[in-house]
Amino acid sequence: MIKFCIQFKLGVPLFLGVFSLWLAGCAGPSLNVEKISPTENPSQLIAQLKKDLTQSREEKVDALSPSWFEKAEGSFTRAQTTRDQGRELEDILKEVAQGRAELVQAKEFAEVARMVLPNAIQARDDARAVRATQFGREYMKAEEGFIRLTTSIEKNNLDWAKKQQGAIVQQYRDLELRAIQENALGQIRKMIADAETQGAKKMVPLTFEDAVKKETEAEEFISKNRYDQQKIQEKANLAFFHANRLKQITREAQELKSKTPEEISLWVEGMLVEVSGPLEGSDMRHLRFESQIKNIKNSIAGLQKENSELTKKTEMQQEKLQETSQIKQSEIESLKNQVSALEGRTLTEKEAIARLEADKRFNRLYEEVRQYFKPEEAEIFKQGGDLLIRLKAMKFPIGQSVILPDNFSLLTKVQRAIRTFKEPLVMIEGHTDSTGSQAINETLSKERAEAVRKYLIANETVLGSNVKAVGFGSQKPLVSNETPEGRAVNRRIDVVIRPLSSSS
Repeated sequence: MIKFCIQFKLGVPLFLGVFSLWLAGCAGPSLNVEKISPTENPSQLIAQLKKDLTQSREEKVDALSPSWFEKAEGSFTRAQTTRDQGRELEDILKEVAQGRAELVQAKEFAEVARMVLPNAIQARDDARAVRATQFGREYMKAEEGFIRLTTSIEKNNLDWAKKQQGAIVQQYRDLELRAIQENALGQIRKMIADAETQGAKKMVPLTFEDAVKKETEAEEFISKNRYDQQKIQEKANLAFFHANRLKQITREAQELKSKTPEEISLWVEGMLVEVSGPLEGSDMRHLRFESQIKNIKNSIAGLQKENSELTKKTEMQQEKLQETSQIKQSEIESLKNQVSALEGRTLTEKEAIARLEADKRFNRLYEEVRQYFKPEEAEIFKQGGDLLIRLKAMKFPIGQSVILPDNFSLLTKVQRAIRTFKEPLVMIEGHTDSTGSQAINETLSKERAEAVRKYLIANETVLGSNVKAVGFGSQKPLVSNETPEGRAVNRRIDVVIRPLSSSS
């Protein structure tokens, strides 16, 4: 057995030297297999060994000491089979004892690997945190190299492992960078590629060049600043805007391609008429387009000026009303005290009636909101005095917080639900699955919730002071994250509506 207390007394370098000499002095580490009493419950022993193996796998022992961990799993499997076949208790206990000893050996070699290969282990963790496993064969190549390192440690080839560590670190770092770029820019690249397939490069070259430039700038920034998540998101959002613009411009260019010059002119004229119509100006179709646009801008500027003056007048009136309200407030308070004194005996009864009416109203509005959404779009729940809307159909690009146009119709229904409660308090909760690090998940879930919050404020659904956003990352899963379906359920946006009567 390897005694790890040595590392604290001798220091890591000296400990590794002692460990190497220890291994060199024998054909290999001898197992200290402790015999198990025949009075022990074999099923409980097997269950505990399974639990220990699972815990060790979470601690990466299977990768840090692959040979010994595989032996321990083999002994566990044989113990299960021996028990299920009804064989002798002695045989079952022998396999369990063997598995225990092999797992202890695996943990000890894993500890050595952590000291010999810290850079490779960290690079591997970082790559997995950003889902570098999506690259399949390339990732497996790095994994195979990593296993060769840890296996060599089990064979007392520590110097070789340390020398080869740098190459494996570089493979993982390259995969990590590639994964970060793909997570941030994968959809953008696809949009640009689709537009190029549709002829955008020749049809709208300036727009195409602009979109490619923004994507390239984002890629170059990520290459130099892979851990600056906020700036990466900003660069990706800008590139996404220009890629989406390219998509729309290409579509418009394709439609205009089949039109005659007159049809194009009439189409532009129609849009100008549609814009100028609400301004109630004169018919300007006899003027050049530039003149029509100038007149529209002047009309809008005039309306803005009028609106500004009306706003100032309204603010002055509000100030006067506030002064009057303050003067009357003391009188109102006095009257309230008198009324309270007269109605003190029936106050509890009135509160009960008011609460009952509030509950009836809440239930009625709850049923009303349920009718707004289809089952595949959202689930509606009561949470005490709050109403929770779980947006099942709300989807975001991988690793991004951009609200896609496909979500607009769903968010319109959310706006309607919020307005049903007049001016409630609203909490937007963002949740992710357990893929990736907790820090990344919390940041991403907060950014997605914040994006929904800004959308609601921008569309004048609720006052900014009445809506908040919070990100829980993967802290509150609804189901297990073990399957793709479970992870899809856990990636969600929850909208919690609290009527003002409840908040008070």
